[in-house]
Amino acid sequence: ILWRFLSVVLGILDRIAGVLLPRAPDKFWADGFGDVERVYRIAAAERKIGLEAAQDIVQVRFGGTTFTKEGHSVRMMSFTSPIAKELPKEVREVHVQVVEPKEPRTRPVVVIHLQATGDEGFSQRRTRVAIPLAESGITSMLLQIPFYGARRAKDQRKHFTRTVENFMMCAHGSYTEAAKLAHWVKAEYQPNASIVFTGFSFGGCMATYAASMLVGEPCAVVSCCGPSSPHVVLTGVLRGGNDWRKLTEESGGDQEKAELRVVRVFDEIADMAGQIEDAKKREQSKNGAAYKHHVCVSIAARDDSFVSMSSMKRMHEVQRAMDPSAELSVVAGGHGSTFLRSKTVYVPRILDAIDELHRRIDATVPAMNA
Repeated sequence: ILWRFLSVVLGILDRIAGVLLPRAPDKFWADGFGDVERVYRIAAAERKIGLEAAQDIVQVRFGGTTFTKEGHSVRMMSFTSPIAKELPKEVREVHVQVVEPKEPRTRPVVVIHLQATGDEGFSQRRTRVAIPLAESGITSMLLQIPFYGARRAKDQRKHFTRTVENFMMCAHGSYTEAAKLAHWVKAEYQPNASIVFTGFSFGGCMATYAASMLVGEPCAVVSCCGPSSPHVVLTGVLRGGNDWRKLTEESGGDQEKAELRVVRVFDEIADMAGQIEDAKKREQSKNGAAYKHHVCVSIAARDDSFVSMSSMKRMHEVQRAMDPSAELSVVAGGHGSTFLRSKTVYVPRILDAIDELHRRIDATVPAMNA
């Protein structure tokens, strides 16, 4: 009873944030829909041939190294986005912060972290998730996604993309860059590494997308409070962060029509379940298995006001299409409080997923570097 009471109290913090959000001057989609048809074409090509629709990462540039107080190294790396030709010039350079443990595991693991809505930097992911993982000998790569931080488009304020087109390209770029980064890790950085995708909120959704793109290769994904699709910005407390004026104008002055059009764009472009089924069909035609050793975990907060429980449960169902034994872990609290408790709620699930990934690999092939 006490835990249920505390969970409700923590969830109230989400609602307080929701009251403040509509009053903020900056919002999504102030310039309307943009060229949504272009995003349809890009997504269609990807559905047809998978990750081969994007370029490989060919040249990575590293910056200087600093050290945390625990002795783990931190350095920046950058490369040209695999979908650079589809992005504005100022968005094309990908920035990644790499946190490497002072005592790495003999069986290397690289965790690729994607960003939550509004988290434009690296510090929160580094301090709350990456450094605790480094204490367990695990390397983290914190991806800065398109239209965030140093990758904002011209005239964009904060993370608020000015069109639905750019919002969808943010999503498309996030999971494509993460999946291509995983390929680069295996080819150039640490060939024996086990790959894990993870993220909080929107980042959890994009991490699951990225895992779905890694066809035929073992990996794990841990989504923390992740929705099943970008629909989350249309519901709950995030709804107040949208500017409907231009969208309504472009929809004949009918806001309901504008909202339905945005929903249709999300349903048709951000169709993760359809993407997974397409990948399975492609691999079946080659007599292969698309998701042979995928380990999927979804963490849901019981009193989350940003992402509904129904959306997090749908995320679990999507993950089950890749991993029939996918885990859904429901924890007490709300959206923000769950991330603040990452060290005790989130990080242990990532460590468990790594152990389960290795167990499944070892059940079919000799252990590597055991």
